[in-house]
Amino acid sequence: MPKSDPLRALESRLRADDPRSRGPTEAAARPPRDVEAWRRYGELLAAAGDPRAELVAIELRFLERSPREELELLRRRNVLQADLKRAHGLDEHVSGEWCWAFFVPSSVGGDLVGAVGRLAACSFVCAPDLELDFDGSTQPLGDALGSLVHLAPRTLRLKDVARPREALESLLAQGRPLLACLEGFALSCDEQPVFETEPLLLAALLEALPVVRGLTLWSCGLAEAGMVTLAEHASRPPRTRLEQLNLGFEEALGRGLEALLASGALDGLQRLALGACDVADAAARVLVESPVARRLRELSLWSCDVSTAALRHIGEGSSPWSLRALDLGETAFDDACGQELAERAALPHLEILDLMFVPLKTHILIALLTSPRLRSARLLADVADFDEESSARLRAFRPRLFISGSPDSLTLAVQRSDHWRA
Repeated sequence: MPKSDPLRALESRLRADDPRSRGPTEAAARPPRDVEAWRRYGELLAAAGDPRAELVAIELRFLERSPREELELLRRRNVLQADLKRAHGLDEHVSGEWCWAFFVPSSVGGDLVGAVGRLAACSFVCAPDLELDFDGSTQPLGDALGSLVHLAPRTLRLKDVARPREALESLLAQGRPLLACLEGFALSCDEQPVFETEPLLLAALLEALPVVRGLTLWSCGLAEAGMVTLAEHASRPPRTRLEQLNLGFEEALGRGLEALLASGALDGLQRLALGACDVADAAARVLVESPVARRLRELSLWSCDVSTAALRHIGEGSSPWSLRALDLGETAFDDACGQELAERAALPHLEILDLMFVPLKTHILIALLTSPRLRSARLLADVADFDEESSARLRAFRPRLFISGSPDSLTLAVQRSDHWRA
C-alpha cells in the first residue's frame, strides 16, 4: 500500500530529528526526543496496515516501565523484528540494530549487490554508517552503486576488498554524488595495496571527498609518497578539515608523517590512530612533540614499532594534553615508560589508558593508578609478576583496573579492540 503524504512527511522528520536513527548505534538505546511524534507515526502505520505499528506500540509500552510484561514485550519485539528482516530478504549477512520502527544496518556481507539492493528497497532502513565486507571476494562494487546512492550513508566502509583499484574506479566513475556527501570513508585492501601502484588514484579519491571528516586506510600501500599526497590535498583550499585519521598496516610512513604534521592538514584532528604501521622513530618523536598531539582527544599507536625513547615523551610538557584515550598496546612501552608517565605526564583528562599485551610490574601499575597526573583514568593492562600477592594489591583498584584476560576486562577490551571501526 502506498504511503500517505502525512505518513511520508512524519517518517522523514523522524529520520532527520531523532539522533537514534542517525547513529552511532548505541544511540538507539536512548529515549526519543519527541514521543508524541512517534505515537502519531505508530497510528499512521497502523492505518496503513504496516506491521511496524506494533513495534512502535511496544516501544511506547517500554517507556511506561511495566516490569510485569517486560519479558513478553521483549519476546514479541524480537519476533517482529526477525519476521520483518526475513520478509524483506535481510539474512544473517546483514547485521545491525533496530531503532523503534527503523532498521539501522551496520555491516553487509555475502552477496553484497543483492543485500544492498534489498536494503535500498526497504522504506524502514536508515544507513548512516554502512560497511560492505568483501571478505576477499571479487564482487564488483559498480553493480551496487545505484542502491548505495539511494541509501545515502554518511560513512562508507569498504572492508577487505580484493580488487581495490576496480572498486575505487567504479566509485569515481559512477558514485561521485555519494562521495561528495560522505563525512567518513574507510578502505582496507585484501592483498593488493592499491596506492602503491596507483598513486594518482589517491589524489583523485581525496578530490572526490570534499567534506570528509574521518578517513581510514588499511593496507593500502600509502608509504611516504601517499602521506605527502594526503598532506598536499588536505592543505589546499578548500581545506579538508580531518577530525579522524586511522591508518593501519601501512609501511614506511616516516617523512610522509612529518610532512603531514607540518602541512597544517591535521590542525583540527581529534583522533589519530596508527595501527601496526611502520613509523620511523624520528617521525614518532616529531609526532609526540607536536602541537597536534597535545590537541588530540584520542591517540593510538597500537602495535607500532616505536622506541621506548619516543614513547616516554607522550604526555610531557608544562601545559596539559587534551587526550581522553591513549592506546599503546603491543608497543615497546615498558616499566621505565610507565614510571615516566606516572611522574611527569600532563594528562588530566585521560579516561582510558590501553596497555594490552604490555606486561608491567605491579608497582608500576599502582604508580599509574595513584598518580595525581592521571587522576581517574581507567587502565587496561597486563601484569608481568602476577601472583596471589600482586592480585591482592591490585584488587583495590578494580573499578579502574582491567587485567586483560580476566572476566571483568572483557567488555572494555572488546570496546577497545575494534581498531578498524574506531
